[in-house]
Formats: sequence, C-alpha cells, structure tokens
Amino acid sequence: MCYFKYQENLENVLADTYVEVDNDMVMRQISLTEDKMISSNIKDNHYHFRLCDQEIDISDGQYVLITEEEFNGIWSKEMEKYSTCAVERADSDRQAALFLLDGMKNSNASERNHALFRCS
Repeated sequence: MCYFKYQENLENVLADTYVEVDNDMVMRQISLTEDKMISSNIKDNHYHFRLCDQEIDISDGQYVLITEEEFNGIWSKEMEKYSTCAVERADSDRQAALFLLDGMKNSNASERNHALFRCS
C-alpha cells in the first residue's frame, strides 16, 4: 500500500484529498474541505460514496507521498467525528422511542412493537 495526498477542486471548493493506493487502485479515499468530510465509506448526500473508480497515475506530480500513519491519523480522526454523531443520533432516536412507549403504557405489546417498528 502507498498513501498520497493532493488538493482538488470540488465544485469551486478546495479540498485536501487523501488516498490509500494498492496496485494503482484507490482503496480508501477521504476529502476534507473547510466544513465537510467526504469519504469512500460514508454516503454523502451529494457525492454518495466517493471513491476513484479507475487507476490513478501517481507520476503526474499532483500526488504527494505520505506515511501510512499520516493517512490513518486523518482517517481515524474523521471517522471518530462521524461515529460520535451516529451515537448521538442513535441516543436521540432511543429517547424518542422511550417517550413514545411511555405514552403507550396502556397499549398492548403488539401495538407497542408496531409503533417501534415505525420509528426505525
């Protein structure tokens, strides 16, 4: 594996992009702008799963070789932010489900299960 970074223009926004490359194919990719993270493993509303779908030519001069530790440091830091948001969202969903169940104290089990299924 080799690791590179480069700058690219994403619809008039400059992004620092980091790639993990194996046999000239990108395995993992993450692009960072001032206010957004777009990666190959988390669906973005606009870019979907952003991963180069063809071989890249690392000899063209735009790619800067970085260490595996640098790539994994960026990757882990950004994934941790996403994980924290997912946990917060799950906790919020849990609180909403508990509130719903509390309001259904006098309902039977089937009605409660049906209500929870609608929430998920």
